[in-house]
Amino acid sequence: ARAVATAGDTLEVSGTGGYGLRLRAEARADGAVLAIMPEGARPVATGAPVRDSSGTEWIPIRYEGQDGFAAAAYLVVVAGDADSGAAGAVAQVQPISDSSVIRVGGNVEVVNTDGQGVNVRHGAGYDQPIAAVAPEGTVMRVIGGPQTDGQGITWWQVDYRGLQGWVHGGYLAPTDREASVPAATPAQTSADAAPTPPPASSVGEQIVATAMQYLGRPYVWGGTTPAGFDCSGFVYFVVNQVLGGGFPRSLEAQAVSGVYVDPDHLQPGDLVFFQNTYKWGLSHVGIYIGNGRFIHAENYATGVTISDLWGDYYGPRYYTARRVGS
Repeated sequence: ARAVATAGDTLEVSGTGGYGLRLRAEARADGAVLAIMPEGARPVATGAPVRDSSGTEWIPIRYEGQDGFAAAAYLVVVAGDADSGAAGAVAQVQPISDSSVIRVGGNVEVVNTDGQGVNVRHGAGYDQPIAAVAPEGTVMRVIGGPQTDGQGITWWQVDYRGLQGWVHGGYLAPTDREASVPAATPAQTSADAAPTPPPASSVGEQIVATAMQYLGRPYVWGGTTPAGFDCSGFVYFVVNQVLGGGFPRSLEAQAVSGVYVDPDHLQPGDLVFFQNTYKWGLSHVGIYIGNGRFIHAENYATGVTISDLWGDYYGPRYYTARRVGS
């Protein structure tokens, strides 16, 4: 089977993690969404691949009678008119790794996340741990890349508020805007080194002391008061009690507040985040209290309780940590 799609080929949506692939009106990441094709869907290519200004490759396709474009990284050729044998064999569409616009030393903006933000990972691939979530519109400096993973996805290494990590190129667009904070200088030998967080302060101690006052309080979905908390509502209430206000309510916004803390440098009062608990992705938060434990509004059965951070359940689901108020 051929690895490059041509008109008439049957393609298959693959590698979306079950989220499906957007069919867009134009060959660009901000093109209007016409439909979402589920994992395993089989659209038909209507022409040769094209690429946008960021170097992302798009294939013109027809799906259920609707014409549009879809990202080539999530499409594989399963059958084509020009195939002389091996019909039905799957071959990855070749990505275009070169970009004339996104470049090392330039700035990029987070786009096309529908307001959810993009994961900044410790390596180039979906199997790499998540270090942080960069909100939509964030401007970051490109310090390395591109690298293409086994799925044909292009990743760029960026500096996000002093944290060096990797971001899916499909969610980045070149920009002349400056990063909101000075970017770190790329280092040839220290790209994997985590930034040193600020030292623990009395703020962290106050956060723990305040949180512990509500141990045993009930869990209430959407709750933000001592009458009942959910996980992010508990953190929202406690941190604002200490800081005097201004700390966000949503879990996603909390996960990018303050500064990143390496798990080896956790101090009491740091916020710890988890993924893949009651839902896929970022889904839970608590407050580190020291000695490998954290306090959190866990569920209806336990209410506000204390758990082992690195235990069998929460350890594998650890997501990231942030320090606020330093």
